[in-house]
Amino acid sequence: MSAYLRRILMPAVFILLLISTRIHSYLLFHSLAELFSIFIAIAIFLLSWNARRFISNNYILFLGIAFLFIGIIDTLHTLAYKGMNIFAGFDTNLPTQLWIIGRYIFVFSLLIAPIFIKRKMKKLFVIHAYVFVTAILLLSVFVFRIFPVSYIEGMGLTLFKKLSEYIISVLLIVVLFIHFRNKGKFDQKVFKLLVFSIVTSILSELSFTLYVDVYGIFNLAGHILKLFAYFGFYKAIIEIGLSNPYNLLFFELKEKQKQMVILEKRKDEFISIASHELKPPVTTIKAFAEILQNYTKKNKDIYAESLLGKMNSQINRLVLLVGDLLDVQTIESGKMRFTVTPFDLSEMVKEVVDNFKLIKNTNHQIYFRGGSKLIINGDRFRVSQVVSNLINNAIKYSPNKDKILVTVKREKGQVRVEVQDFGIGIAKNMQDRIFDKFVQAHNRPDQGRLSSLGLGLFISSEIVQRHRGRIGCISDPGKGSTFHFSLPLKI
Repeated sequence: MSAYLRRILMPAVFILLLISTRIHSYLLFHSLAELFSIFIAIAIFLLSWNARRFISNNYILFLGIAFLFIGIIDTLHTLAYKGMNIFAGFDTNLPTQLWIIGRYIFVFSLLIAPIFIKRKMKKLFVIHAYVFVTAILLLSVFVFRIFPVSYIEGMGLTLFKKLSEYIISVLLIVVLFIHFRNKGKFDQKVFKLLVFSIVTSILSELSFTLYVDVYGIFNLAGHILKLFAYFGFYKAIIEIGLSNPYNLLFFELKEKQKQMVILEKRKDEFISIASHELKPPVTTIKAFAEILQNYTKKNKDIYAESLLGKMNSQINRLVLLVGDLLDVQTIESGKMRFTVTPFDLSEMVKEVVDNFKLIKNTNHQIYFRGGSKLIINGDRFRVSQVVSNLINNAIKYSPNKDKILVTVKREKGQVRVEVQDFGIGIAKNMQDRIFDKFVQAHNRPDQGRLSSLGLGLFISSEIVQRHRGRIGCISDPGKGSTFHFSLPLKI
């Protein structure tokens, strides 16, 4: 049997068993039917009240509070029903009056609840309001006895009772319209169940305008329809609220997460397109700038050569930024590929340091400490990219210093590479986030925003992790930083 059939058959069998109790006693049927709705009302209150700290949509919480008081009225209605003989001095009019009170609270609660889909709600004020209204209505019935007569023995329903049922039915149609206007603010399954409950409530109210005998067929039909209505509320609020809270209690959070996923996807698409489109013209501009720089050098135009040198420096920076954007896009799309071969990490790091000494426009002295052969399995180009990023970072964050130490050493079956600078350091609160995407460390106001997208360390971290290694940072603000990473030695 499919899960769908089970979901339909189980409540159907339960309701049929409940109806069958009428054969033995209508009073037993009525008591069990009302107890079922009372149980659901209290359960809705308990679920919504205990989840109040986690939900921003107060619609469910407002309904939960309302159902608590509806449950109280329904309990009194059940105890007051003909044949229970609990309230001395009252006749069949009493349970009918209590029924009308419960229905009015029910429909006005459904009318007000959508207001709190987006608005904040003062919980204690709402509870006090329900206590006040419920107390006034009950006093009008039990103490002052001024509540309009709803049922007369031997004659049946009064005009007030019938008009009230019609008014409640019309108001429920208005409730239906309001909910359709707010359809997008509900999970679709929850919305359909709420609509089902409201429609069956309307049919239930109309059925209660037709009976003469409180044990009659139309009274029975009204209670059966009420059972279906409350079963819909049970499915929409309790079952979905417990089994799939993101579809009810955290629906707004779920929708925001969907929007964030869409925005993240669009951002990645923009970065991918922009970086791919930028690369060809930037490469062309760089080539022309180098040709012009060589031309001015031959013609000994010192001023033009100086300007072109600065221009070339900025183009190189732009090339690096575009490269970083492309790397981030390939990492996040899972398309970054590694060509793994054995190579000497110590030799490769020395090559990177030597290249910095030759081509970097910097006043820093970069010292290399290593020498012994240390073979690892990895992508030589990508690992050299990590070393370059760390040295670039050291240069950038030690603008007024002149020394950087690069060390390669063996350490417990691994190779550890350290890049130490003596610059501005990294604040304690930034050290845990320094390897995150688009994060930069800014310690000194006089330095301004050191120009970067904050991608180099993120890319380095991803490359090291893909090589089953570890990367970290030790920093003392004002004294400098040591960035390090470790990779497994080739066995």
